[in-house]
Amino acid sequence: MALSAEDIMAKVRSQGIGTDKTAARELLGNGITEVLETWTNDVAKSMVEYLENNKRVGTSLAQGVTPLPVKSDGKAVEIELQAPSYWEFVDKGVSGLQNTFDTPFSFKFPSVSRSHAEAILNWIPKVGIQAMGDQTFEQVAYAIARSVKQKGINPTPFVTQTLTEARVNELEKAILDVTGESIKIKLRNGNNGR
Repeated sequence: MALSAEDIMAKVRSQGIGTDKTAARELLGNGITEVLETWTNDVAKSMVEYLENNKRVGTSLAQGVTPLPVKSDGKAVEIELQAPSYWEFVDKGVSGLQNTFDTPFSFKFPSVSRSHAEAILNWIPKVGIQAMGDQTFEQVAYAIARSVKQKGINPTPFVTQTLTEARVNELEKAILDVTGESIKIKLRNGNNGR
């Protein structure tokens, strides 16, 4: 069950955080960490649910949205979510050669790269697509990839809709008000650390 902001703050207050700064810092290693992990897990779960509700379950994206351990340097607390390298293309979409979307990303050339076709080839069994007649799965993968480049990728704003500025600000303010510690949330691209 997901915790609301009120539930999170009730949990923080029930652990005595906020009564004095020394106690807050001592509890940072256990109470606040637990609250932040719960919140981060809830955000990751919301992202996965958004993907599932929008029929994006055949990808490794849903399985790759992972909260990382809470980090603290004594001055700030950092929580992170990790996702596969292509998360932003799914979230914001990619304009095709024929269709355009409100996105900074677009396919520029009709040719399909080997890596794009291989990604589709790996995806095909997950969604149960069958080759027809004498087609090979590689031919099907290239055909799908060509179609994707023409039509583009519709945005599925699983990050934009779940990790809203209001949601982040609410947590930042609540933790800052109670402990005097600041937090930062970033979504890290699993391949290159963005």
